Amino acid sequence: MSRPALPAALNDLLIARVSAILRRSWLQKLILATVLIGVILSILAAGLHPERLSLNPGEVSPRDIIAPRSVIDRFQTELLMSQAEESVAKVYQESPTVRQQVQGVIRRIFTAARLARSLPGTGEDLAQRAESLRDQFPLAVDSAVIRTLLKVSDDDLTFIERETTLSVDRALTAGIKEEGFEEARRQLEREIAAMEASPTVREAVSKLASGVLRPNQELDARATQQRRREARDAVEPVYVLKGQKIVGRGDVVSERQIAILNELGLLSNKVDYRLLLGLGGIALLLVAGYSLYLYLFEKELFASTTHLVLLAVVMIVLLGLAQLLVPSYRFMIPAAAGSMIVTILLGARPAVFLAMTLSLALGLLGEGETDLVIVAFLSGITGIFLVSKISGRSDLMRAGVIISLVNAVAITSLGFLYNNPVGEMVAEAGHGLLNGVLSAVLTIGSLPFFESTFRVTSPIKLLELANPNHPLLKRLLLEAPGTYHHSVIVANLAEAAAERVGADPLLARVCSYYHDIGKLKRPYLFIENQVFKDNPHDKLSPTLSTLVVTSHVKDGLELAAEYKLPVRLRNTIPEHHGTSLVSYFYHRAANGKADGVNEDDFRYEGPKPQSKEAAIIMLADVAEAAARALSRPTPGRLEGLVRKVIKERLYDGQLDESEITLKELEQIAVAFSRVLAGIYHPRVEYPERMAQEAAELEKSRSGEGRRVEGAGGSKLPPDGSS
Repeated sequence: MSRPALPAALNDLLIARVSAILRRSWLQKLILATVLIGVILSILAAGLHPERLSLNPGEVSPRDIIAPRSVIDRFQTELLMSQAEESVAKVYQESPTVRQQVQGVIRRIFTAARLARSLPGTGEDLAQRAESLRDQFPLAVDSAVIRTLLKVSDDDLTFIERETTLSVDRALTAGIKEEGFEEARRQLEREIAAMEASPTVREAVSKLASGVLRPNQELDARATQQRRREARDAVEPVYVLKGQKIVGRGDVVSERQIAILNELGLLSNKVDYRLLLGLGGIALLLVAGYSLYLYLFEKELFASTTHLVLLAVVMIVLLGLAQLLVPSYRFMIPAAAGSMIVTILLGARPAVFLAMTLSLALGLLGEGETDLVIVAFLSGITGIFLVSKISGRSDLMRAGVIISLVNAVAITSLGFLYNNPVGEMVAEAGHGLLNGVLSAVLTIGSLPFFESTFRVTSPIKLLELANPNHPLLKRLLLEAPGTYHHSVIVANLAEAAAERVGADPLLARVCSYYHDIGKLKRPYLFIENQVFKDNPHDKLSPTLSTLVVTSHVKDGLELAAEYKLPVRLRNTIPEHHGTSLVSYFYHRAANGKADGVNEDDFRYEGPKPQSKEAAIIMLADVAEAAARALSRPTPGRLEGLVRKVIKERLYDGQLDESEITLKELEQIAVAFSRVLAGIYHPRVEYPERMAQEAAELEKSRSGEGRRVEGAGGSKLPPDGSS
């Protein structure tokens, strides 16, 4: 019966193994980077590839097709290259043996003719000798020419030999190609016909010279190919420019137009792998470069996969918007919105590198237009500067206005630099003005989404939580006023200390406001709220009192969840106590038992402070409570008390996980001492006579005094102290 359960167990084990692997941080980052590269590649490719068509040569185009980017017209360029190649003449070189061979044949002919002339015989023997001589030299001459050589005088024979040699030599010197051989022979015959000699002699020279003539120019295939290649390379490519109409609606598509559409990747049957590889490489470099920057200089941010996902989402959203706005509204791309969002949520340094990365990516979408890169980067940097110390949502609108002005100035300046038409500059400057407003609106609208989705607390959210009208703070003021005032003083201490050690002052202040909200559940059990009341702990055992006191941490977490406080504020509620000892009740319990008590039963559950802000709030909380209990406080006694409580928390190990240094603890002690000295300053003591005069004056104005008191007012000493 148990056998069928085996596959289910294996399946559960496999799921558990896969889940464990996917929870690994490095794998999550690798998957995120891969997805981001793929999305960026898709957006860039979609921006360069509008709606694809299915067209063939001879078909009618259903719409006007405009080139989305500049590209080489390979069809026309290849046609021009072919024409340039065909216009290059073939390269020939003279044969080193033809001249020698021809001259050797001429010499042998006349040598044989002279030998035949020297032999005695009749006229019939002369004819036989001519045929025999012609048979020895099978030339394109008839027997009559040979007989002429045998009959002429010695002077004429010498003349014929000389002129034949000279004529052939001149023809060979001029160069004779295979395809021009017939023309060269006719030219030779014309030259011989013009010489001063008897017709018989001229005919003999002409027949002999044309008979021995041969082409002496050979084709140099390698040199010819090289010249043709140089001619092809010298042809300037023909470009189809961005925005140029390729084919109009209703036009019959030609082969050249199909070739251009294929080159642009606008046809559904054509995939431009080179373009995809190029864009993929650029997307890889952008993501890898940003990741390396975060790994080297923003280690805490890089360790958080959630924050990396936030950066990826911002980048994807802005590139998607850019793809919709390019090319017609390229200067309306709200690049500054991404920089401002990241600055508010994660800080200025990662935002600067994001602005640079986005600007480069936008340059690709804009076909490498440097003006778009420059404007996007300037607006992004301006946005970072304006929101790096934001104090409210109204600052975002002010930032939007300034970004608009920066965009307009940058676009106009670039327009003058590139000599753009005035009308075009004005239109683009208007787009730049809208860009700033759109960036501000997009930032304001998207911040709540990013804050809630990625659990990131922005300064704006902190400022809203610091408002005394927040429901939780109003409850704290009305139901636990002592705790409220204690929290306000702790906030002042924490803010001053955070400023000195480079922590987040605003975060420290707001976390201080909410660190003791758990006391709202049973405020009367805490000493600061027991004004004119008996202390219930006098009737409780130390163990039970400790349980009641420490439970305010759990109660605070429940209230924080109910009021949806950010995670960073929730973390401070247990961390500001850490695992510290509830010393008052511990010592009460220890004094009542001879065998002692377990110290762990009187400690908070923790965790210990994990950040500088939480550590500062822990120290501020203890310092404020100790200072309130100090009799006759003076600056010196307050400073000694502050250093004492800090030393106690340090030696107790409560600060071990907060990355706070001893140097920073010294700065914190100085900040606490100054703030506490300002709060617990000496009061003026009035002499008895002055008190009597004040009483008589009050009695004489009793009617006015009653009216003030009846109105809820309270009398203050002349110096304004409470």
